[in-house]
This record gives sequence, C-alpha cells and structure tokens, in this order.
Amino acid sequence: MNLLPENSIRFFPCIVRGRLLLCAVFAWGFSALSQPVLNPPVRVYTPTWEDSTADRPALAKGMGDTWIAVWQSNDPIDGQAQNEDVEIHVSRSVDGGATWSFPTVLPGNTYEQGRQDRAPRIASDGAGHLVVVWETRKDRGMGIGTDGDVVASRSANDGVTWTQPVLLNSFGTADDAEDDTASVCYDGRGAWVAVWRSRESVISGSGSDFDIFTSRSVDMGATWSAAALLNTHGLTDTAHDNQPCITSDGEGKVIAAWSGEGAVSGPTGNDEDVFFARSVNGGANWAQTALLNADGLTDSSMDRLVTLASDGTGQWVAAWSSHGNVDGVVDADADIAVARSLDDGQSWTTPALLNANGLDDAAKDWFPHVAADRQGNWIAVWLREEVVSESMDPWSFAYLSWSSDAGKSWSAPALLDTHGLVEFSFDRWPVAAGDASGTWFSMWSTNRDATGAIADEQSIVYSRFQLAPKAKLRVIRPNGGEVFVQGFKWALRWNSVGDTGSSVRILLIKDGQKVKRIRRATSNDGKCSWNIKPGRFPVGDGYKIRIIPLENGAAKDVSDGTFSIVAP
Repeated sequence: MNLLPENSIRFFPCIVRGRLLLCAVFAWGFSALSQPVLNPPVRVYTPTWEDSTADRPALAKGMGDTWIAVWQSNDPIDGQAQNEDVEIHVSRSVDGGATWSFPTVLPGNTYEQGRQDRAPRIASDGAGHLVVVWETRKDRGMGIGTDGDVVASRSANDGVTWTQPVLLNSFGTADDAEDDTASVCYDGRGAWVAVWRSRESVISGSGSDFDIFTSRSVDMGATWSAAALLNTHGLTDTAHDNQPCITSDGEGKVIAAWSGEGAVSGPTGNDEDVFFARSVNGGANWAQTALLNADGLTDSSMDRLVTLASDGTGQWVAAWSSHGNVDGVVDADADIAVARSLDDGQSWTTPALLNANGLDDAAKDWFPHVAADRQGNWIAVWLREEVVSESMDPWSFAYLSWSSDAGKSWSAPALLDTHGLVEFSFDRWPVAAGDASGTWFSMWSTNRDATGAIADEQSIVYSRFQLAPKAKLRVIRPNGGEVFVQGFKWALRWNSVGDTGSSVRILLIKDGQKVKRIRRATSNDGKCSWNIKPGRFPVGDGYKIRIIPLENGAAKDVSDGTFSIVAP
C-alpha cells in the first residue's frame, strides 16, 4: 500500500470551462490513507425501456451472503405503460453481490396514472426480516388520497416475498397534507423505528410547516405506533424541518437527524442547520431536540442533507452538505461537512471538511451518505456537480472517501466510476454499505452503461470492493456497573476483529493507572476466568480492566465504565 504524506500535493480530475483537466490541492491536515481498490461499476440489471429512469437506491445486508437493493423506477418491468408510473423495485443477491436477480415490483404498487411511489429506504435485522418505507401519492385503496403519505412493506424471508404496504403516518386517512422523505432503522433489540417529514397540522397542532414525525414497530413491521412529533420545537416554530434520516447502533440506541431553521438552544439564524434527537430505548422515548452542528448559533451556512452512521461502540459520524463556511474555509460552493461523536451522540465535534478537494474548488458537493462496517472502516460517498456552462445542466459524478479512525481523517476523494470523468455524465443518489467480512458496496444511479459510455436511460449500478478489518479488541465484561465479590471466580469477556494476535495481557486499573496484573499472558479467545483473591485484589470502587494484545498493542481496549470489588 503506497501512502501519500499528509502535507503533500494531491492531483485529481476536474472540469474547468467544459474541459477535463488535472487539478491539484495541497493536502495539509488530511489523512494519508490510500484509496480502496474500486472495481468498474456493473449494472444491477439492463433496463427494458431505453428511456427509463431508475433513481434513489438503498441497500441492506440480509443473512449470509444475501444483499437486498431497492430503488424507484418507471421502467415498466410489470407490463405497465412506458413513462406512466413510478414504482418501487427490489432485487436480491445471494452470492455476496456478484450477481443480482431481475427486479420485481413491491406489492401494492398499483398503477395510477401520473402518481408515483418514491424514495425507498430499507432496514434489516440480519436474521431474514426487512422493512422498506417509501413515500406514495397513490391511494391504492387505502383511503389515504393522493396528497402524499408514507407506507411500509416487510419481508420475513430475506426479501424473497413482501407484504402489502401499511400506513406509517397514522393520520393519513384524515389529513390532506404532504408526508414524504421517510427513513427507517432496526435498533438491534426488536424495534423498527421510522421518521419522515409532514405538513400535517390539524391533528398534531404543529402548524403548516414541515415537521419531523416518528413511529415504531415491535412486531417486525406488521403494525406501527401512532405517529408522534419528533422535533420538540415543532409546536412553536414556523420554519420547515427537512430530509430526516435515522440510524441505530444495533444496541437499542437510535439517533434521528434532519435540517431545519428552528431555534433550539438559541437563535440559529435564517440559515438551515442540522438538528438531532436521541433515544436509548429504540424510539420509545426521545430526548429533547438539539443542535448537531456546533457552529450553528454563529454560522450563516446552509447545512442540509444530513446522513448518520454508527460502528456500535459509541462512535458516530454525521455528514452533510454545507454551503458557506466549513472548517474555516469560506467559499460560495457546497462542500461535505463531517462531525463525530464518541459518546453515543450526546455531544459532537465542531464540523470539519470531509472532501479534501473542497479547499479550493468551485464544484457543488452534496447528497452525502456515510456507512460503517463495525470493523473499523467508514465510507462516505457523495455527488459532485461541475458547472460546464449556464446553458447546460451540471455534470455530476459520484465520489468516495474512506476513514479508519471513526471519521477523524479521510482519504482524498476518488471517483466511484473507474471509467473516469465522462462528458454529459449524470450520477445521482450514491449510497454505501459494508459487512463484517470487509465486503463493501456503493450503489448509485447513472446515465452511463457498463462500458462507461453515455446511455439514454438512467440505471442503477454498483461497485463492489474489499476493505480489511481494522485490528481492534473490545472489552465486553466488565464494562461498567458490575459488583465482584472477593474469593470467587468471575468471567472476563472480550471480542476481537482483525489481526489482534494470539495472546493478550489483562490489567486491573484505577484512574488510568495499573493496580495489579490479572494475567501476564492468556489466549486471545475472548474469555478468561478471574479469581479475585482477597490478599491480591483490594476492595474498592472505580476499577476498570485493560486488555492488551501482546502482538498488536495499538488494538488494546479498556472497560467503558467502572466496577466494584466488595468483601464476601
């Protein structure tokens, strides 16, 4: 792996006045990570209609080597008239993404001329259950009208078959307001949580502006709780709240984030800022809405299109498109901002610049998506628009950047399409997802075919690549709150990813300092019996254990919280 020094010149392709050029940026302060080796994009399937448009893909990992993709499309694969209907399509791969099934239309996507099903999002529990949510302007016999509502469909067999959709916005049969932009996650503990934006006001009393609502299901998506207002300032503000997303750490903690102009912890100005709400019990209860972008009280940037990811160890990354000032860089174009949390979303770092080529460019970077594989790898993808001339639509290209330190530093942006920059390209809506084996996907919509040439249709393509897990050990027990009694044997537990070696050392520590050695060397098999002898391990509070791989000390870990040793 060839690494480029941090303080160095990076070159990347760009477009200036309609010409493809090689541009340079001084990469001070950005990570010296090399890029993943990307493979040429492959179409999920060949569209049946040459003028069709497929857009807004979403990905989820099923069981084993199964992956499921959904997107919106007007390709008439179900025999409907061309260009008359937009439906939700679904495709499966059972070989780790090497090949994909010909798509099918989700049930209930009835033909209603001029009406659309749009913006699907998907979540999986990894055990064969999946939920897809999307926005619809079809009544589909549900009595919801055509004003715009959000619905959900579920699968209990890893995406082979799907149920008829059910209504998410419980007031959908009584209102005529618009509900859209839904997102969904699985909390890892039996709850599915959805969020969306709505202009509903009669029932909730939140006014005619867009606000954020939420609903949850504890029966695999069969039924959903009554819709509830999520942004706590929604009853008093008159500003729009937009583009919500929701993500879980897989341990019951859920965070929803969105952009808006409402005042939460002080006046945030007329610009858009990023807000969030946390739940530690799978969406049953929510903390007060808070400002995520720490500079929101003083900046004048338009911050929008936020995305979230968690690695399940308390580390979270939020990224969004910021039009104005990011990391001290002031310019007129939009760039990708990133903030990190190391305490399960309770606090967030000051926004920093993610895309290194945003230091001195005029391109618009937006529509980011971030993902983590829980093995130490984080991927961000986004769109970059290049304005060629005022008389033409901007050309757009999907880019990727990689982090191995929970978003603290990022590799230089790389084109997702390995065919390079091609004139008249229109990439859209890139997403990424990875699994514990190090297999990663990026999927997006493009008007290029499998050879990179411009095509008439807009189709869904994907690129599959590998990232090695970052070596990391994690203490499982004791991890805070335990009470150990002297004179007994107690089980210590940990897990490892990546190459952490065959042996570990275990220390008892207090206030960051070693108290006693529990094991000089023991097998790195994730378990150890600890005999707490009264004469060796004293009674006390505030203890933690530190486990150090003997062959890779950098992969060490310490208990998150403290435990106690008491007398019999």
